[in-house]
Amino acid sequence: MTITVAELSLLQASRLRERRAATRADARPVPELTRAWRDDALVDDGTHAAYLAGQLLDGDDLVALLAGDAWTPRAASADWLARVDPWLVHPPVSAEAYAPANGHLVVEDTRVAGLPFAALLGPMVGAQSAHLDGRPWLSRTATADLLDGLAERLATLSLRALLAELARDPAPGRHARLDARLADPAHRAELLSRHPVLARDLVTAIGSWRAHVARILDRLHADHGDLVRMGLAPERLDALEAVDLSSGDPHHGGQSVATLRFSDGSRLVYKPRDCRVFALYRDLVDALAPALPGEIRLRAAAVLRATGTAGSSSWPTPRTPPPRSPCPGTSAGSARCSPSRTCSAHPTSTSRTSSPPRTVPCPSTWRR
Repeated sequence: MTITVAELSLLQASRLRERRAATRADARPVPELTRAWRDDALVDDGTHAAYLAGQLLDGDDLVALLAGDAWTPRAASADWLARVDPWLVHPPVSAEAYAPANGHLVVEDTRVAGLPFAALLGPMVGAQSAHLDGRPWLSRTATADLLDGLAERLATLSLRALLAELARDPAPGRHARLDARLADPAHRAELLSRHPVLARDLVTAIGSWRAHVARILDRLHADHGDLVRMGLAPERLDALEAVDLSSGDPHHGGQSVATLRFSDGSRLVYKPRDCRVFALYRDLVDALAPALPGEIRLRAAAVLRATGTAGSSSWPTPRTPPPRSPCPGTSAGSARCSPSRTCSAHPTSTSRTSSPPRTVPCPSTWRR
């Protein structure tokens, strides 16, 4: 395997299990740094040995790697390097430069105007618009929303490294100078070589976004007829306006809960998990309904069963609560109560649907 100098810097982002010690530490005593590495999390010898086995290492390998001995990347562990140049350093110039659809993004839970460090991140985001081509039914608003979600993710990942870069230049105007430098691919490559973990995180985030978006849009297209039949989606696919991929922690290769919003106000929730349990609960609610008074009737999201390990369900909407007296000392329209009181405000439920309940898909999960 031939590795360039630039790739050698990026390989420092390799995980422990991706490194193969090239030399063995023959009878070398375990140094203090190895004991410090084990402390707290891997104190027990059995746990430590099991962890190393899971990382495809033994004790001598670990000593060699921690001591800075030579190592080689394991098979396929460096495949991500091939995406650094086309995705991060020299992304294709899109016909239309990327800019946030509404003029702002949410980065690190903070609303910011525009895209931070647009010279670096703008081309990365704009180039991924080509990944959404081939779906003529996908509206411009939905496309813009998907790209905004990617921009927020990449900006959040990049923020700390870019702030560290700013700290190297204390003079006024440093933000503009750094942003201008990063418009040059050579400077982008230099930045990523200094921050190899950032390079890998960006490649991983873009790859996960591409796979997850394709999975959701393909699932929506395949399930659309059933969703319309159940009253869960408009008849036109181009009514899709927004896709929120940040509703839960990513798992199963970057998948996460996704909320889809349509132009008529309806919403669906896609869950990348088997939703048989939701269908079972729905059946239980239906069985109990005849025996329960209307005011305490349970609610359940409708579920559309499909193949695979995901599904869709109806977006939960709150039912109208029965009238109550306001808390002492508050007006009927006030919901402000001290923590020790029983508040009369009825919180919006995020897990139930209004009556009558509706249905959703499940090889992923759709909720409305």
